[in-house]
Formats: sequence, structure tokens, C-alpha cells
Amino acid sequence: MDPQLLEIFAEEAREIIDALEEGLLSLEDRPDPETINTVFRAAHTMKGNAGIVGFDDVMELTHLMEGVLDQMRQGAREPKGPVMGLLLRATDQLKGMVEARLAGGPAAPPDELLRELAPLVAPEESQAPAQEPPASPAPGQASPAAPPQRRRVHLKIRLPGDLFTTGTDPLQLLLELEELGELERVVCHMEDLPPFSRLDPFNLHLWWELWLLTSHPLSTLDNVFIFVRDEAEISMSEGAPPPPAATVSPSPLARREPAPPARGSLPKRPPRPLATPAPTIRVDTDKLVNLVGEMVIGLARVSESIGENTDPDLQSAMESMGQISREMQQQVMRVRMVPVEGTFNRFRRMVRDLAAELGKDIRLELSGLKTELDKNVAEQMADPLKHLVRNAAGHGLETPAERRAANKPAEGTIWLRAFQQEGRIFLEVTDDGRGIDSRQVRAKAEALGLLPPDAHLSQEETYQLLFHPGFTTVREVTELSGRGVGLDVVRENIESLRGSVEVESVPGQGTTFRLRLPLTLAIIDGMNVKVAGEVFVLPMLAIVESLRPTPGQLKTVEGKGELIKLRENYLPLVRLSRLFGLEGGVEDPAEGLVMIIGSLGKSFGLLVDDILGEQQAVIKSLEQNYRKVPGISGATILGDGRVGLILDIPGLEKMALAAGGR
Repeated sequence: MDPQLLEIFAEEAREIIDALEEGLLSLEDRPDPETINTVFRAAHTMKGNAGIVGFDDVMELTHLMEGVLDQMRQGAREPKGPVMGLLLRATDQLKGMVEARLAGGPAAPPDELLRELAPLVAPEESQAPAQEPPASPAPGQASPAAPPQRRRVHLKIRLPGDLFTTGTDPLQLLLELEELGELERVVCHMEDLPPFSRLDPFNLHLWWELWLLTSHPLSTLDNVFIFVRDEAEISMSEGAPPPPAATVSPSPLARREPAPPARGSLPKRPPRPLATPAPTIRVDTDKLVNLVGEMVIGLARVSESIGENTDPDLQSAMESMGQISREMQQQVMRVRMVPVEGTFNRFRRMVRDLAAELGKDIRLELSGLKTELDKNVAEQMADPLKHLVRNAAGHGLETPAERRAANKPAEGTIWLRAFQQEGRIFLEVTDDGRGIDSRQVRAKAEALGLLPPDAHLSQEETYQLLFHPGFTTVREVTELSGRGVGLDVVRENIESLRGSVEVESVPGQGTTFRLRLPLTLAIIDGMNVKVAGEVFVLPMLAIVESLRPTPGQLKTVEGKGELIKLRENYLPLVRLSRLFGLEGGVEDPAEGLVMIIGSLGKSFGLLVDDILGEQQAVIKSLEQNYRKVPGISGATILGDGRVGLILDIPGLEKMALAAGGR
């Protein structure tokens, strides 16, 4: 087997199987002709591609799936009930078979699925072995069903002139027709051929007439042309006999060409190329991002070296280079951006299976599917979202009986939403279930020793207790775990992406987990600040404003630490030098600067010595090169070549709370 051909098959097969599963789930929710056609085309393509690489078992299974889907196209079968579960099982089987074959091992035969699918399609579609004709029935017995009768179909096939540019071979279409019956006659019409001097070998100038003896319905014959139907002229009629050879009007070139055979014997079928994929260029995006990052660092060093040089030409050139650098960075970042649709769609099947397992009626609603985020963020969000969706289905939503008793629809709903706001990506998992009982959460926290009985917490602070390791309010331990079990891992994963998670809930109405994430993990706009002689980088998106406080704005509250008054509100004041144990920092806030930081819907003040200016920061992982440091999300190279640490805003807030707002 040609390794390149196998590689193309593998890439396309995985995409087709994903499209099959997604299409079947969409079809089950909202059946419509276009979706049926889309799923049918996917199965048809899979069958053809499997035949090319010699995966006969894959081809046999997709052939039967195609037969069932064709019945849906014709309106003979509704896309619901057990048949949809059977087609989804067949899709799972396909995935396993393809992966096993690509790994070089044997694939488990789909015998059970073949036995279940075969009776759903017509006898000739199930490829049942031919049997001896039965004996005449005894008197009084009903006659057995007669085998399907063959009939003659006359086809006229005019394909688009630019057919070859799409990678389609017309001979393959004729060979597929031959597999559906017996060709009595094939006539190739060449009257449209131009003179040789004007002949374009890349254009199709021929058209065909065929007479086929077949027991298949016209719809099955029409499926042969499914990928060219929109651009072609195809007509089919029954009953007309083929004309004698002598009555066929030959082309002007026929005198110089061998006459076509009287019966339609076609040459042996050659290997057919795989469906031609859209032209693409494979790019190592990580390498590309690294190169752009090095360019950003180099530009920062040049700018630092120039300093306060007032040469207008030099300053203009630097501004131009900076603009080009930023535009190039944006274009490269766009290459890494992927729609959230792929991440969300994988949960459609999971929710369907969970509903069947739990005996619940659950509908999954998706929105914002075209919202884009960094592909690395999308990959790392799969597990946290999976946990939240499983908890919503297993413990957020009530059973149908419980919902009816609460005057709710028996069907529960889970919403997955994505949207972009304030330069960040927001992902929401919402259910319309029983909600979270804050009193129960508080009681459990007190029982675990996490909270003193007289502690005063807001509802939001109470919900944050759910993210404590091992916290759960569910009495029975199940495979799904209770709402709260594993949420500490969810928060850790999100915060490792420099994100945060919020919880909103109304008892009896439902719960929302809102995940706030950065657009990208590669390059950010940062503000360089100086603290005790060290330079730190604050993400620009986290900065609300900055100010130099007056003594009248500062206040110390026992048990609350230092506060700073901003207009009518008092905000916690965090001294970065004390938080990191640095000596030599500004002690009097009136001599330093306070950066107002927005985090988790709240704000706090961050005391620094000075602001050094803005810089694009290329994020380098500390964990890969050193170890994880609380309050630090990564490092970058500054314009003078030194290393600057990038502050982790949610991490700083946790450190400040643990230290009592020092």
C-alpha cells in the first residue's frame, strides 16, 4: 500500500467519521433533507475511499449504512428511534476499524452490526447470497415473494466541461453503474469534439448514452452522480430498448476510431484516486509563533538600544517596524485560532449517551460555534468542559418525574455557549436543573473544617468552596461523581491557561459555570512595572486604571488588611513586594503607584514602585524550564535582554487572600 495514499485516506477518514457522527446527532434532533443528504454523502465517500485502499470490511459496513440513509432520503424511513442508535454504533465501529487498520493490525469484524443493518435495506442491498429458486408451494400455501425483476433503464449523461479540474474521472462513474446491473450498450457521443488544433485536453467534450438492466430503483442509480449532480445533465427513463448498432449516428471521428462494442463491456476497473482535498499548505504553527516571538523580542531590544534618540527618520522607521511586527503577529495568531465548534460538537454524543444511561430527557443547545480561540486553549479545555457537562447531566438536571413534580418540562436542557468580550473568550455551561443550595454547601464546608460557623460569605464566595479539593455535597458516590468532586482540577486547568471560573446558581432554576479565558497563550500586550528593583509584566487586559493614592484614600481594617478608596468603593490593597518577599520596595503607597486590577468580576489594587511602559510579551513557560511559581504565569525577554516575570492575576488574588491581604 502506498504510504502517501494511506496517509491521505487516514486524514480524510477521520474527518468523514466526525462528520458522520455530527450529522447523525443533528439529524436526530432536527431532521431535514439537507442534513440527510450531507450524512449520505459522507457515507458514500467513505465507502469509495475504503474501496481504493482495499479495506473491504469498511466498505461493506458503509454500504449498508448508505442503504439505510438512502431510505431516509426517499422518505421511506424516519431518522429517529433505534435505527439512529444503530447508525451511531456503526460509526463507532467504523472509527475502531479504521484506526486498527491504520495501526497495521487486524480490525474486529462488524458481523453483529452487519446482521442488524442488512434486514433494514432491500434484499439486493444486503448482498445476500444467491439461493436456489424455491419449489412450487403446496396447495393452500401462499406463494413466496418473487425476487426483484430486472428492467431496462436508459441513461443520458452530460457531465460539466471542467469535470477534470475537480479530480473526477467519468469512467469511474460508468464503472459504478456497471456494478448495479448489466450494461446492454454504451454509446459515446463525440460530435462536440472541436478540431484537433483547438482541442483542450483539460476539458471534457464527450457525453454518453447507456442501456442498463438492473433491479435497483432509480434513486440508487442517481446516487452514483451525487457529487456531480448539480453541474451535470442526467436523465433516466425505463423501458426503451437500445437501438441497433447500425442506427447509431457516428461521430465525424468515428471513421478513424474503432467502433464501440455492441454490448457495454467496460475495461477492468483501475484504482480510483481519493477525493481530491482542497489545496492546503501544512505549517508548523508552533515554530511560526516562536519565530514571530523572537522577532518581537529582537524589536524590543532594538527599541531599547535606540533609547531617546530623536532622529525623526529613525523614529519613523521604528514605528513602521513596530506596526509591521504587530500585523504579522496578528496574522500568525489567526493561523492558530480555531472555531470552538469542534470542541463543542464532541459533547453532542456524550449527552445523548448520558441521557440514555441515566433515563433522563436531555437536550443540548450550542451557540457561538464560530467563536475562535487559540487551538492550544481549545485542546486543554476539552477535559474541564467534559467534567462540567457530565455534572450538569448527572447531578444538575432532575429526572423527568422530578421535573414534572416541580412544574418543569420533562426534558432538561444544557446550554454550551461561547462568546468574545473585553478581549477574552467566555465559555458557559448552563443547565435548567435543581441549582446549588448555598446553605448545603456552607454546612458541608463547616463540617470539613473549611469554614468557621460565624464566617460571613457572599453567595459567590460560598460557591467558590465547591472548588476545594474533595468537596462534594452528594451523599452517594457514583461514576459521574457529585457536583463539586473534581472541580478543583477544573479550576486548576483553567487557571493554568491564565483564566478564571465563576459560578451563578438559582435554586430550582439552574446553574451556570462561566469560564473566562485568554484569546491566545503565545503573545500578550503587557505593562512593565518595577517592584524592589525587579521588572514584572502585567497583562494589559487585567488593568482597569492606575493612580497615585493620597493618604486619605488608604485605610486599614482589622481582619481585612489594607484598603484603598476608589471613588465610593473600598478595594483590597495588595503589596506586590511583600507578596513575593522582596526587600527595598516602596513602603508608603503615596510614593508608589496603585494598579487597579479586575479579576473574577471583582477588583483590587496592586502596589508597585513605578510603571516602565508597554511591551508585547512573548510568553515562555516557567514549568517547562524551571518549575511552577505561585502568582507567576510565565516569563518573557525584556528589551534589555533581562528576564521579566509575567504576573498571574487569579494566582495573585489567591495568594493575597491566603496572606490576609498583606
